[in-house]
Amino acid sequence: MADFAEPLARLILEFRRLPGIGQKSAQRIAFHLLRTGRGGSITCCMARSARCAAFLRLS
Repeated sequence: MADFAEPLARLILEFRRLPGIGQKSAQRIAFHLLRTGRGGSITCCMARSARCAAFLRLS
């Protein structure tokens, strides 16, 4: 595995925890978020937070 800065390595590790996401896919997703800039990253985080909140309400 390539050496990445600690925050990027943590982000990749978190994406790898998703079902069906391997190392390469996790890296691609992380780099995509970096390229899209802050707006795209915030939108992604908000969508994920909304899904998590909905799941917790159902549990």
